[in-house]
Amino acid sequence: MNRVSLEKIAYKIKTIHKLSMKHMERQVPNLTPEQVELLCVLKEGSMNQKDMAKRLHISEATLSVRIKRLVDSGYLVKETSLEDKRYSTVKLSEIGEKEWENLESAFNNTKKLVTEVISDEELVMIDEVVNRVRQHLEDALNNKQ
Repeated sequence: MNRVSLEKIAYKIKTIHKLSMKHMERQVPNLTPEQVELLCVLKEGSMNQKDMAKRLHISEATLSVRIKRLVDSGYLVKETSLEDKRYSTVKLSEIGEKEWENLESAFNNTKKLVTEVISDEELVMIDEVVNRVRQHLEDALNNKQ
């Protein structure tokens, strides 16, 4: 039996992600895909940079540059802890909250494109398989530390 190679599947998933990001860029041209990803994480609530870097799978230095650009653009607000001045969190500003509405619309448009060619059942099945593979890879990485 011929099996589809894992490399081809990974490449196709990566391509789908890139295409969906390009679709998003057309709808929200003032933000990069990385900035959109950062805003998505912060939509869930304020967070410190260490946790955010882990969540985004990037270095704290890279994250710091992205945050600075978004703070300078008015999308984010950085808040320093009153108890410990070394500790700060980042959250969406009023401008960031308003931009989130545009992002939601763009996400919905992109989802609509995807669901035109895939059923809910197929989507659930893909989600289950991808989650199982992701979890297995994460578990393998964590066991080797």
